[in-house]
Amino acid sequence: MHKTDDNIVLGKLKRLAIEFDMDYDKHMFKKNFVNKQDCALLQLITGSPIPLEFNKFGITLKQRAKNIDDFLSSDMSAYYGDGLVVDIAETFGTIKNIKNQKTKKRLTLLLNSFDAYSGEAVVLGRPEKAVEKKNIAGVLYHEWIHVLVEYNKLTFRDWKYNEAFTVYLEHHLKTMDNKDIEDLKEMVKKVSHKKEYGAVTRRMDKFIKLFADKGTPEERMMALHAFKQKKDM
Repeated sequence: MHKTDDNIVLGKLKRLAIEFDMDYDKHMFKKNFVNKQDCALLQLITGSPIPLEFNKFGITLKQRAKNIDDFLSSDMSAYYGDGLVVDIAETFGTIKNIKNQKTKKRLTLLLNSFDAYSGEAVVLGRPEKAVEKKNIAGVLYHEWIHVLVEYNKLTFRDWKYNEAFTVYLEHHLKTMDNKDIEDLKEMVKKVSHKKEYGAVTRRMDKFIKLFADKGTPEERMMALHAFKQKKDM
């Protein structure tokens, strides 16, 4: 991704922060590219719930680390993980459970190479196909929204609400003039029955309704805090 593309994404994030009365600091937005398999490995051992096939190698981080050789010898190792946010310290703790020293060293070198902010690194799978290259700016926007939400201490305890809020925020700037809101609602309906994304999209509908009548950044933030407090109880 070119520097100019980064600036476009950063501009959108700054606008988004204003829309929700969030604090913004451009220095917290960093990125790291890795090959596809390394991205898939990181998704596995950081506990990514999607794709669901990851659960075959363990539900807990410790189980997944112990079964990492099975993952590497399976078809899932070719899965294209487009992006994620990695908690550096937590992931170092997880890889201690990997028995294969070569794989452990591989991941240790990777973690040590990351450009991180406040102990977290945004990691992107290096795009190779045309469609991947086309979508990479959107992937970066999504992961940097996670960073923005975390920076403002707005992360939900339930990952499904956290992911739903992030996906909603991806669409917010386009829905400000109501040109995209109906498309967003339609997307929620179409994928809400799917096993992988249904739990997230059903919660997205709650955010659509929550912010529908909130006209100012202050109103949106107040509504969000009240909603988050209720869901995190």
